[in-house]
Amino acid sequence: MAEQTRSETNGIDLPATVVGEEEDAARDPFAAAGDAVGPELIQAPLPATTEAPGSGLTFDLLVAVVLLQLILLALAAFRIIRLREQLRADRDATISARSEARQVRGQMAGLRVAATKVLHHRTDDLQQQNQLLSKQRDELEQINARLRELVKNDPLTGLVNGARFTEQLEAELRRCLRIGKPLTVLICDIDNFRGFNASFGEERGDLLLQSLGSQLESLFRRGGDTVARLGSDRFSVLAPDTDYRAAVGYAERFRQHVEQWPIPVEDGEDIPPVTVSLGITVVGPESAEETRSVLERAALALSMAKKKGGNRVFGDRLGGSKSKRRPVEVSRKKKKPKPKSTPRGGETGSSDKSASGGGA
Repeated sequence: MAEQTRSETNGIDLPATVVGEEEDAARDPFAAAGDAVGPELIQAPLPATTEAPGSGLTFDLLVAVVLLQLILLALAAFRIIRLREQLRADRDATISARSEARQVRGQMAGLRVAATKVLHHRTDDLQQQNQLLSKQRDELEQINARLRELVKNDPLTGLVNGARFTEQLEAELRRCLRIGKPLTVLICDIDNFRGFNASFGEERGDLLLQSLGSQLESLFRRGGDTVARLGSDRFSVLAPDTDYRAAVGYAERFRQHVEQWPIPVEDGEDIPPVTVSLGITVVGPESAEETRSVLERAALALSMAKKKGGNRVFGDRLGGSKSKRRPVEVSRKKKKPKPKSTPRGGETGSSDKSASGGGA
């Protein structure tokens, strides 16, 4: 058997020839394989190397673990890189969104300021328009009030017109029945007013109407009295709580005043006095008369005064024992003195003298 030698490196016993030949081969690596190995070496089997059990597997496992950890670290690093990129992108998006939000807030603030200014301007405009409308409404109310007054009043004299006088007469008739007080209705007409206009002109005729209305208002000036112009030269007076005797006194006083009253005009020349005719109707509290019948009775009294020649006062009572009688004249005109008549004997003497003279 060949001499075995112990390897210094790994403690394995090897044949000496083999060791020597291996050393020679190591020294001459270019030597041919057939020259370096003899027939004996070829036939002799190499001894199996002995290693520690499990040392190769552990190494492989360690290598695998290290590779796996490297792979995991690489994956973790890649994941971290991706996350950092995502965070960077999110941060940029957040910054951009915040910037856009700031811009939007700025725009909203600008729009709010602009809207506030527009609202203030619109509010001021609306207030001015409301003030203007309020002023126009007040003016319209004043105009309507004036129109109502013009509709209910006579434009020439400013007195109550016929329609309003009729309304007040209805109300006063109801009041007369309720409180038990008499009511006087007076109608006045200028005698020969057409001839007056023909002689002096319509302008002086209007002045006469205005002056006559003022005189009636000065005579009937109590709180409940109403003076109206019914049309043309006809006036009417409504005097509550006035009995027949007082009404006759007022009417006669006014007739005498007009008869002696010179009418002033603008050019300084006075118009000769005119005369008026008046009709009176007094409604007693016991008489339930209608407005139409009262006016008709007053107009009838005026018509009778005009038929008698004018410048007269006719009165009528409605109620009591004298109700529905014909109006009677109540004016107290001064009677003209009659011419003195000569004695009957004197007349005879004179006739005889004339006769005797004639006979001579």
